[in-house]
Amino acid sequence: MYKLKQNDDYFDIMIDKSLQGIARVHNGLIVLKGCNAILRKDYMNMIGKVKLISGGKTENELIYTGFVGPGMLTAAVFGNSHSAPSVNNILNVIEEIGVNHSPGILLIVQNYAEYPINFTLAKVYAEEKGYTLKVIIINNNNVPHFENSTKKQDFLPIFFIYKIAGAMAEEGKSMDEIYFLCNSIANNGKIALLKTEFENLFDEEYKEEIFSNIASQTLKPITDMLNITSESKTSIYKTKIFCVGHEVAIMINHFGCNAVETNAFILELLKQIEINNLKVERIYVKELTTHSNNSGFHICFLNLSFDSELIKYLDFSTPVSAWPKIMTSKIIGIAENDETKLTISGKYCKNVDWSNINLQGPIINHGNSQIFLSVISTACEAIIACTKQLNKMDQEFEAGDYGTHLACGAKAIQDAIQVKYQLPKNKEKEKNDLIINNIFQENKILGTNLCVTFTQISDIIQRTVGGLQGGLYSLFFYNIAKAFSEYQSDEEVTANMWLHVLITANNTIKQFKIWSTGDQALLTVLVAMQTDLENALSKNMNPIDAFGTAVQAAESFTTNILYTPSYKLKYPDPRAHGVGIWMRAAYEGIKLKLSQYRSTKNLNS
Repeated sequence: MYKLKQNDDYFDIMIDKSLQGIARVHNGLIVLKGCNAILRKDYMNMIGKVKLISGGKTENELIYTGFVGPGMLTAAVFGNSHSAPSVNNILNVIEEIGVNHSPGILLIVQNYAEYPINFTLAKVYAEEKGYTLKVIIINNNNVPHFENSTKKQDFLPIFFIYKIAGAMAEEGKSMDEIYFLCNSIANNGKIALLKTEFENLFDEEYKEEIFSNIASQTLKPITDMLNITSESKTSIYKTKIFCVGHEVAIMINHFGCNAVETNAFILELLKQIEINNLKVERIYVKELTTHSNNSGFHICFLNLSFDSELIKYLDFSTPVSAWPKIMTSKIIGIAENDETKLTISGKYCKNVDWSNINLQGPIINHGNSQIFLSVISTACEAIIACTKQLNKMDQEFEAGDYGTHLACGAKAIQDAIQVKYQLPKNKEKEKNDLIINNIFQENKILGTNLCVTFTQISDIIQRTVGGLQGGLYSLFFYNIAKAFSEYQSDEEVTANMWLHVLITANNTIKQFKIWSTGDQALLTVLVAMQTDLENALSKNMNPIDAFGTAVQAAESFTTNILYTPSYKLKYPDPRAHGVGIWMRAAYEGIKLKLSQYRSTKNLNS
């Protein structure tokens, strides 16, 4: 017992210090010493206004403090981690704020543990001293579709009561008026609490409909009620709490979910509320203390259709920190539209229409374009096949996901190439025109114009591969496209032309001062390839063989770095090794597809 007493004393000291810290940073609050209570600093000036008191256990949180201030609570009183506020502390707060012949004090209490007993006893003792009080006990289990449990505190319903009662008190409403409306809301079927909890939501493969399913299951008690007809009413639902067409305000508490997950859930929830013909007038999202090891949401519905004044009270201005601020169309001066729009199609947010661009650079025929695209697809396939290998290498350098990112871009490029068309049996020119038009319409990769091909590849990488390496690859291919655009459409595509565009692209990347050695790997290996390709072509080597020499340079670079004394690495740098993989695959593809051209100096692919 003595040890417990010591712990209680310590906890009271910490609560007092915590409350003082809150009062220090919130100029409108003051701590009532020795009572574990915080008050509005101007409570003595609230002449002619009903005053509101609430409170509860701390449980490592001081939630109620955020609701003390003008338009909300006059005072909040706290217990400790395992018990409600003491009767004596509640009574002390009542006597402190009940100055200047207050027209009444309203106690707002949750039906949780010993809360009702302690607050009711304090009320009885205060009344014996001549104070006027009423108590509203928020019974979260008084409606059939509430979760039938008192093991956990549910804060959302009481927050709505704080806001409505506080606004009415600020307006100068009488005790009876405030009590009648707020007690009716809390305990006569005008407020409903729904809950959902789930474990390991994202351990399984993500499914787009996951939040839709959760929202549907959560809303089931409401939707079941809406679907009850007058002929089929059961004894449980003698009066329908929510009916089709009713206006509602909703408050959502999320726990264990991040902001992205929460907002996705809210979107699905609102969609299904609208499908069931309830009109959401206000929505509030709260981040409260978590009381579960799982993830989930608590959703509180307030039926606004019973009283036209409720919206006014919800919108009543209050400076308290905890009440969520919302921006309605009325507040920001935007006219309400019949149809709510969440997105717009901006002028600059559309996909590129490649059929409208001015085709520049050399043109290759349909047959060679299909070979060219096949080689690109082979290079992409190699990257995809080596995803795990690159990830394993990357664990020594970064997060171990480089292969996954690179493969994402490769797969997107491959998908854009491997598109099937139904071709009529007509002349070759008409067939080529049809293919080009279909590719334009589908926004797929065009293989007959090298400038467009690499521009499209750059665009795909930019959209699908993240990080600096994705940006470098996108920039690299974009500048290859730009270099090709300098040539005339009827110019022959030669090995020297390929060398020129490689040099141009590399020089552009060099202009970006990349200080990290690892991030320089892509450029370093590309420059090594450029040097060996240039040397091979200067010796009049067969273009295919010259390309092979450049590929060997890339592969040698990634291997030799392992034996550099300053590096003690188990694997090559995946950013450099990746270049060797797709270059080797492209080279083998060219040898296979263009063996008939090995005797020429033309790299017409």
